[in-house]
Amino acid sequence: MYDAIVIGVGGMGSATLYHLAQSGCRALGLEQFDIPHAFGSSHGSTRIIRLAYSEGPEYVPLLRAAYRYWRELEEVSGRSILQVTGGLDIGPAGSWTLEGSRKSCVEHGLAFEELDGAEVNRRFPGYRLPDSMRAVYQPDGGYVRSEVAIEAYAAAARALGADIVTDAPVRDWERHTGGWRVLADDERYEARKLVITAGPWVGTLLPDLQSVCRAERQVMLWTEPRRADAFESGRFPVFNMESPSGRYYGFPDDRGEGFKIGKYYPPPPPERGPPPPPPPTTAARASRSASTPTCGSRCATRTASTGSATRRTKPSCARESQPTSRKRTAPPGGWRRACSRIRRIPTSSSTARPAWTTCSSRLVSPGTDSSSAAWWAESWPTSASTARRSGTSVASGSRPRDSPDLQSSPAVNSWYVRRTAISIARE
Repeated sequence: MYDAIVIGVGGMGSATLYHLAQSGCRALGLEQFDIPHAFGSSHGSTRIIRLAYSEGPEYVPLLRAAYRYWRELEEVSGRSILQVTGGLDIGPAGSWTLEGSRKSCVEHGLAFEELDGAEVNRRFPGYRLPDSMRAVYQPDGGYVRSEVAIEAYAAAARALGADIVTDAPVRDWERHTGGWRVLADDERYEARKLVITAGPWVGTLLPDLQSVCRAERQVMLWTEPRRADAFESGRFPVFNMESPSGRYYGFPDDRGEGFKIGKYYPPPPPERGPPPPPPPTTAARASRSASTPTCGSRCATRTASTGSATRRTKPSCARESQPTSRKRTAPPGGWRRACSRIRRIPTSSSTARPAWTTCSSRLVSPGTDSSSAAWWAESWPTSASTARRSGTSVASGSRPRDSPDLQSSPAVNSWYVRRTAISIARE
């Protein structure tokens, strides 16, 4: 029997497994795909890390600890994971992003500068901000090579005695005497403790979360800059920008992969079922109420006798009989092909969503957002053939707009999972 089983060996799970093994636990990691893979929120090579956290100053102590743990992982693995480039929080004067970033810096004594658009353009030639934009520059910002970090944590966990099984989707899990039993790929495993770090796939393991947590495709774009030197790691800070057309984030060229940009998307509106039926007449209401209780906290269901068996039929309440969700259909070629294949980038001006974004994703490109495209004019491809590649990341589709996404934030992951693992090990 294991001391702990970790379901999901991605950004959170790999770090959890490592710290459990470091604490002396006999730990097992179960991963439904490979390590790393293209179907989790750590896909896409890099993730931003920053101390000037506009989401709230309460995160700064966690972020400082995260920096220490990323450096610790570099020492253990011998790999380059954390790259400091400086960070820019950009937005109109008085915007939520600017005010939140400034507040975090002031409350925690972080070094920062306030710049106008012209000063940003002068100091960092890869930017072309309009005069209406302002920025908070914090020199400690940068990025984490997220997929490298997962590989490093998994390898370090194995070196400490942890077991990892890949291509092992979990079919079921249950409590039993003395701990937990997990069925994965027709194999049974037992442990005293169970940790679920399945990221956006957690809804498939915890039914109570199915309605609020689902895997959703997110698109990132890499381009080959015309002026490559302006987008090198030492000259182009990572950025988090709030603009009238939405919130964007971006990275310098990391090891020749190209300039990377993405867009934050709020969760899609809930899918609605058909309109409710018209209210019944007074006579129909009286007839129905005589045979069926009114709908309250639990709707009544009818039963129909067929011989010796009793068959449950659909609820008699119209509210419960209406569909509440619609199953997503896989794009041509299946999910794996849709999330890994290089895609054509539309270049014509159009407000319609590209036809291939069938996985609830959207693309940041000159064809869909011409106003922001001009701000990085030197990096945009002039045709589809000049794009380096487009990538995808799968993340939860239900994160509130103004709350940090802990699952896809390596800045917080390292500290959070270490404290979680230590707590588990002590119990």
